[in-house]
Amino acid sequence: MRMRWFVVFMVIMLAGCSCNRSHDDPVVPPPPPTVTACDPNEGPEAGGISVTIAGANFRNGALLDVEFGAGNSAANVTFVDGTTITCDTPAGVGTVDVIVTN
Repeated sequence: MRMRWFVVFMVIMLAGCSCNRSHDDPVVPPPPPTVTACDPNEGPEAGGISVTIAGANFRNGALLDVEFGAGNSAANVTFVDGTTITCDTPAGVGTVDVIVTN
């Protein structure tokens, strides 16, 4: 029995994607997000208050996450624009770093 092999080449074009890059062009990742301010900058231990986070390099998408201290995720994270996010604080005690990941 003879087997036939077919080679199929597929070209996938993504909407809005320009494919005129050379293979030698380096892929440069976007800059990481930075947090410059939170308003209000304190709240109750029970959490649940709405906070506006100011900063830079925020990107909208499924991977947008805000943590108040490592592993303590905020709820209702909303992308406003590249410099503003709103969210609801989780419960917690003490001074924590606000961490935004895209």
